[in-house]
Amino acid sequence: MPGSRCKLLSPYLRGGITSHQRTEDLQELNERARAKALHSK
Repeated sequence: MPGSRCKLLSPYLRGGITSHQRTEDLQELNERARAKALHSK
């Protein structure tokens, strides 16, 4: 769902690069956790 992701990112982009970077980091951590959960099953 790229559309919803853009909506989520827009306020962070307005807030600045640091908040955008933080969001990217959180998404990366979430993806890693999801991958780990899938592998452990």
